[in-house]
Amino acid sequence: MREKEINSITNDSLPNTATNFYNLLVAGMMFVVIGFIAYVIRRRQLNLQQ
Repeated sequence: MREKEINSITNDSLPNTATNFYNLLVAGMMFVVIGFIAYVIRRRQLNLQQ
């Protein structure tokens, strides 16, 4: 049992502490860009009707 504890302490791999922060950040930025594009398209359509 002592050998297993030593191996787990000296293991070179990093702990699994990943989060979804960057995935959510990219998704949010995509929504902002899509919303801006929709706003520009809608504004152009309204200007053409006048």
